[in-house]
Amino acid sequence: MLAACGSAEPQESETPGTPNGIPSATQPGPAITPYVTSTPAEMQGPTATLAPTPTLPPLPTPTPFVHTIVENDTLSGIAAFYGVTTEALMTANPGIDPNFLSIGDQLIIPLPVTEVDGEAVTAQAQTLPLETGPVSCYRQRSEGWWCFFEVSNTLEQPAENITALVRLFDAKRKEVASQTASALVNVLHPGEHLALAAYFPPSVGAWSEAQGQLLSAAEANQVDTRYLSVMLGEFETILLSEDGLEVNVNGSVQVPADATVGYLWVLATAYDASGAVVGVRRWEAAPAQITAGEAFFSFDVSSMEKPIAWVDLLAESRAEP
Repeated sequence: MLAACGSAEPQESETPGTPNGIPSATQPGPAITPYVTSTPAEMQGPTATLAPTPTLPPLPTPTPFVHTIVENDTLSGIAAFYGVTTEALMTANPGIDPNFLSIGDQLIIPLPVTEVDGEAVTAQAQTLPLETGPVSCYRQRSEGWWCFFEVSNTLEQPAENITALVRLFDAKRKEVASQTASALVNVLHPGEHLALAAYFPPSVGAWSEAQGQLLSAAEANQVDTRYLSVMLGEFETILLSEDGLEVNVNGSVQVPADATVGYLWVLATAYDASGAVVGVRRWEAAPAQITAGEAFFSFDVSSMEKPIAWVDLLAESRAEP
């Protein structure tokens, strides 16, 4: 279960920091009805009068979820976690060895099959109408681009398997490139928000506008049984550089003391004074860091461009399958 704590403004410090790292995006999940938002930005390429926003092409039909294997995962445990049979899981992943699962590998999770009037029917995942914000893109020293697409859950039910498509257009409204943007946590609870991240390599070329299009956002079922209840304690952010581009975030998070934790994540999202996302980073607790149901975290977050004004945190944990 996710827990959100109030944002914290950075405090002064003279301690040097290290660059921010962003995990690779996962594969896209179900892709159904798109919700589109766009934002013009000061990007490379000529300035021109923009034509009306193009009609985006239809998205692919629904696809199964994707699960990234973590330590102590088992095939039967993963199947039970998603409410599918082990046989269906093996059928969707031909060649998988149930006795040798490699951490970081990804498994396709087939959509559950239910019986309607005596016939087996595959459930169709519906894309929840989550609220989306603008796309913020930042050029890297490598000449590549990181783009952040903010998504907020204004609904009454939690959402999971949230992905989006970020498209780049030139001044003539011709699509230059597109990448899937993924969340760094699995579940977004009502009232919470996060930034999906997508990376474009240096070969992307000149462009002038970025658009974000929600691909998938499924209703999260049985959250209380699939995820552990976690609670973020008070945390602080400390400036690590005079230009405000790097901060340290430290605090604590609690999980049930009797739980065998499969993973514990803390996701930090950094914002500038205008409210634009300028950086994200996810911290993962090592087993030795969790004692008596509490873990203490300390990690650095860097801005891609402007000084960091505040940082928001989300925490998520799951028991071993």
